[in-house]
Amino acid sequence: MKYSELQRTQIGWELETLRVRSDLMPKTFELGNARLSKLRNDESYLEMVLVHSQVIEHYIRHILNIYATQRRILKILGQYDPYAEIKLNIDDDEPLGPLIGTLTRFIGKTALIGELNRFNNELKREVAHHIFDGSKDVETFEQRIEEYFDRSDDGKFRVVVNGLRQVRKEANNKIKALVEDIKASKK
Repeated sequence: MKYSELQRTQIGWELETLRVRSDLMPKTFELGNARLSKLRNDESYLEMVLVHSQVIEHYIRHILNIYATQRRILKILGQYDPYAEIKLNIDDDEPLGPLIGTLTRFIGKTALIGELNRFNNELKREVAHHIFDGSKDVETFEQRIEEYFDRSDDGKFRVVVNGLRQVRKEANNKIKALVEDIKASKK
């Protein structure tokens, strides 16, 4: 299929916008990891949950932006969008729970989604909304948080981070396949 110069320009713009967003992700991890290390050394486990939550939110928003870019490219090309029925709202103020819900509609109910929901429901919401309401034993709760942030390769924290990396890679590969198709049509 031949694509017009306008389509190529529009797609180039979409890809450049995504590249700029992608270039910011290492900074997010650099800041988040440095802060998490400091909080771990200080044994500030409650605060670790909030920092980790912010990093996860940024990562999920980035992945959703990749899907949004794919959606816009498919629209530019007049091609079928397998995710067309999914409402995609990427609001900077969107809480973690709804972000996980949107991501679920794109990737399905995976082990990653289960782990994200457990983190959100069992740790993040408890720290953000209920930790000081008198119903929690803070020391016991901090032990649960410490276990979550276990440094081992199979710790829940690593499972979430590695899972998000994999989803990001798969979403990026879908866009790369579209670009390769466009490049091939030029020949």
